[in-house]
Amino acid sequence: MKKFTYPLVAQIIYRYANILVSFILFTQIFIFILAPNKNWYYLFFVIINLLLVFFINRFYYNNYKYFPYCIEIDKKKMICSNFAINNRKIEIKLKDIETITGGIFSSKPTIAIYIHYNGEKIGVNRQLKNYNEFLTMVLSNVKQDVYTVLLNQLKENNQQRKTK
Repeated sequence: MKKFTYPLVAQIIYRYANILVSFILFTQIFIFILAPNKNWYYLFFVIINLLLVFFINRFYYNNYKYFPYCIEIDKKKMICSNFAINNRKIEIKLKDIETITGGIFSSKPTIAIYIHYNGEKIGVNRQLKNYNEFLTMVLSNVKQDVYTVLLNQLKENNQQRKTK
């Protein structure tokens, strides 16, 4: 089995950066509320900071839920472990993969890809060490019809980029 992990810096950022950012935003909210000159326009900054806290933590919640930090793969199965929230292990048979979305398959190569299987999904960020090798191993072992659809999506996205 080949093991894929994220670099240490990426793991720290994907797991804990929201704690620091949320703390800073909540501190600003607290300061805006207790400001000595209670002007009405401080309410605008409080709302903006609350929205930022909401969206940042929603993003991190999805990371915690869908993104494993350790992936082991061979020709038949993929084992995903080291999730941020809990210590679960998910075993996915590569033949059970229904589709792959996001990333290069949606003409946005910098965003994460999602591997859909049996009504569930697992996310993989581009910062994964040997990301291209991982993607090659997955694509070479999925069902032929899934591979054909994904290959057609790649060709279509490549043609769209050429016409722009």
